Amino acid sequence: MEYMRIIGFRYHSICSKYTISVIVLSISNLILYFLCRFPSLSSHFMANTYQKSIDNAQIRPYTEENMEEILRILEQTEQILSQKSRKDGKRQKVNSKIIIMLTHNDQTVKNAIEVFDTCKDLPVDYWGFKDVGLEKAKMVELIQHMKEAGKTTFLEVVTYTEEACMNGAKLAVELGFDYLMGTLFYDSVYAYLKEHEIKYLPFCGNVSGSPSVLEGSFDDIIEDASHMLDQGVDGIDLLAFRHEQGGALAREYCARVNKPVVIAGSINSEARISFINEINPWAFTMGSALFTENFAPGDGFRENLQEVIAYMNEIK
Repeated sequence: MEYMRIIGFRYHSICSKYTISVIVLSISNLILYFLCRFPSLSSHFMANTYQKSIDNAQIRPYTEENMEEILRILEQTEQILSQKSRKDGKRQKVNSKIIIMLTHNDQTVKNAIEVFDTCKDLPVDYWGFKDVGLEKAKMVELIQHMKEAGKTTFLEVVTYTEEACMNGAKLAVELGFDYLMGTLFYDSVYAYLKEHEIKYLPFCGNVSGSPSVLEGSFDDIIEDASHMLDQGVDGIDLLAFRHEQGGALAREYCARVNKPVVIAGSINSEARISFINEINPWAFTMGSALFTENFAPGDGFRENLQEVIAYMNEIK
């Protein structure tokens, strides 16, 4: 196996002028590193690796190139074993749900149906799009494809007047969405959605503009959310990273409010996914980062989503 050759058969290339006992100690340290870094490795694999490392170790003069080889071997081995771990699916998963939005630059992409159809087999249950960017006939077709694939569906509406928010609610009902995300909260909109059994995740705080901006103190934003949750809404659409203190706001909100919240927008890197895992909201959205190929540059939407899924399955 390739990783056995890297750790074992090639270990002699990283040895210096040390005695055999030092070599064995170094090998032991290397094994300990991998045991800590990759606890899912079998004891049988580690035992074989250890023996082959000893059998093939040779004393060679120390050079700077040998030290560079150490770093290169460690990097290669970590990549190989990380890929194996991802395939095995044995590492702790992110608890938060991911909602894939077929949107870019704050509107639904024109080829949303094709993009969804190429990814519907992937293990992602929550999908959505915005009420702008596609003509209504295409929206009907897209939601039908999602329903036929057994997905839970989200319509995101970024409007602020009562009339515009009600129009978004009517569209969600007409097309048969499971959730309406966004809009400012209005009693009339909530009552209409409740009547038609559509779940509602309104914005909280002072949201305005396009692209949206969230303003207000942490206390004011959380108080606004708590007021809506007390009235019975199903959760909150928090535009945390549209606030000037996005990360701190998201962390404090999740610490203080123990009800469903979606962190919407700007989850565009592995670091942000790790942050989401740390604060553990009910869900988060991702769209533009997949279209801009942040996770697998040059490889397309599906491949980027696969990378995200793999990383979510890997991180602790």
